[in-house]
Amino acid sequence: METEAKWKSVANHIQNEHNNHGPLFQNCAHAPLTDEESRKKKWIKPSTKVSEKLEQLVHNNLLCRDIRKLSPYHQTSSVEAFHSVIIRYCPKSTVYSYRGMLCR
Repeated sequence: METEAKWKSVANHIQNEHNNHGPLFQNCAHAPLTDEESRKKKWIKPSTKVSEKLEQLVHNNLLCRDIRKLSPYHQTSSVEAFHSVIIRYCPKSTVYSYRGMLCR
């Protein structure tokens, strides 16, 4: 549930609202922005057509259901990157001996 709460806080965050996102995730995790940092960023203005569309997207039930299923501890992106490198140099369509694989 905390992952979903963090996801839903994105809609507030990009409108320069960093507090009171909800009971599970009340504030943004980053340090408070200085006035200069805040001025440098382009924020979406609240109550505009763009912000309403964004909220519809962020709060989409199908997307939120998928986000609930994400594991905060077990992501596989690093394993997938490793396998991508292996397949680049040792394609599955070619058979190599053990020594050939060791050399590659």
